[in-house]
Amino acid sequence: MKKIGLPLIFSLLVTACGSVGSGGPASLTLKYPGNDNLKMPVKSGAFYSSTKTWTKPGEKTTSSSNFVCIGDHEIDTSSGAISIGKKVEEGQTKVCFSIDGPKETKGEDPLAVDTYPLAKPSGGSFSYKSVSNVSIYTYQDGKEVRNGINLYKGKGQIKITSATADEISGEIEFSDDESSIKGTFTAGTGEK
Repeated sequence: MKKIGLPLIFSLLVTACGSVGSGGPASLTLKYPGNDNLKMPVKSGAFYSSTKTWTKPGEKTTSSSNFVCIGDHEIDTSSGAISIGKKVEEGQTKVCFSIDGPKETKGEDPLAVDTYPLAKPSGGSFSYKSVSNVSIYTYQDGKEVRNGINLYKGKGQIKITSATADEISGEIEFSDDESSIKGTFTAGTGEK
């Protein structure tokens, strides 16, 4: 009987299972003006956490704020939110959003495994534990094009299925009259 090398076994395992540890490859189905059903394989995802201060007369508090981008290309994490939010280039697509954690949390606190609905314009109330700035970024006609989910007409949520200080995974589903996003993702801080 011949011995099979460890690299070959690992390679076969990855091919058979999709990706190690994730239960299969992550992907998103996107709809936006000019594209009705784009299957975007998720090559990488990254997030940057900070502490958001919420202030209005008589009240001041904090929550964690997590800027997340998921792309069909390697997302640069070298300069935190600045590099994660870098414009897409030709042939690239990414989805970005912000998740605000519960009241009185901080950026260093991992997101709770929970469901985070789309934030609605609140007329002065704070939107803790919600998602905002949900957008699809594509490259068309020599420039980046943004298609955002409308907060007034949109609906949907992100369900965080696992979370540590360095990695989050979840299911995303948002839609409005023109755009939609649905699928699974994993995003890391890029910090070792």
